[in-house]
Amino acid sequence: IDNIIGVVLAKDLLKLLAPRANTEAFDLPSVMRPVHVIPGSREVEEVLADFKRLKEHMAVVLDEYGGTAGVVTMEDLLEEIVGEILDEYDTPEDAEAPLHTRAGETLVPGSTHIGELNEHFGLMVPDVDYTTIGGYVFGVLGRLPVVGDRVIAGGAIFTVREMDGRRIESLSVDLHSLGDRRGGEREPQSTHTEA
Repeated sequence: IDNIIGVVLAKDLLKLLAPRANTEAFDLPSVMRPVHVIPGSREVEEVLADFKRLKEHMAVVLDEYGGTAGVVTMEDLLEEIVGEILDEYDTPEDAEAPLHTRAGETLVPGSTHIGELNEHFGLMVPDVDYTTIGGYVFGVLGRLPVVGDRVIAGGAIFTVREMDGRRIESLSVDLHSLGDRRGGEREPQSTHTEA
């Protein structure tokens, strides 16, 4: 995965399936396109400008060690600017609030946007460096989270409840245990609790 040598687009493969195409002479390198690689530290606007200049819609993102961190598309970048863009392949999620209660605790998906969370609960979780609450908790912990990890921030205690590999799937939000300190923390705090 760290040695990506090219990209093959579905539309290029579809041309080979045309009635008059010579599929016996198929040669993968002949339909492979060069890989556009970018460092993960690039700004959204810079990558959009690259896409426009190079007439590309996808790039491979490299981490600080030169390994593959993932893939970014034009749609990903636009969604960072204007918010979620649904197409015919997306299923709309509950627009009201992605929140639910289980056994007396309020659970939120790790993918919940911090602004939405702050608005729903009247919190003050900083959203400068992070977009989602899962990303924020991961950043405050400074390591791979485990179930039971807790972070105090913005007027609430967030506890990691479910993980999906390296991604925080859900967190519980406790607004009551902080009492009078709600919203008054100077620095985010993290603690580790065995599950």
